[in-house]
Amino acid sequence: MSKAMVSTKIICSDSDIRRNLASRKPTTAADIRYTAKGDSTIYAFVLAKPTDAVKLTNLAIGKVDRKITKVEQLGAGPLRFDQTDAALTFTPKTEGLAADQTVVFKITLDK
Repeated sequence: MSKAMVSTKIICSDSDIRRNLASRKPTTAADIRYTAKGDSTIYAFVLAKPTDAVKLTNLAIGKVDRKITKVEQLGAGPLRFDQTDAALTFTPKTEGLAADQTVVFKITLDK
């Protein structure tokens, strides 16, 4: 049996990577990413320590098809929240977090 040779092409050098990382803007609490698990759980990743209430306009009433029933901060527990026509708003627990630490929230939707 013969084995196929696989060639690898380097698409960028270490110096390219360092230059790209050095030119990146630092993330802020306004930088938010989302992912979902199934059809009733959304995870919101706030890419830096929030200094105030978190307002997720993408999860306002009318922008999601179901009511939000629970908001949890991973590692800190459940949070009080308010879902309005403008945004889903909650105040995270930030004591002990580094300024550049990503904070993850588990948001549960009514089934």
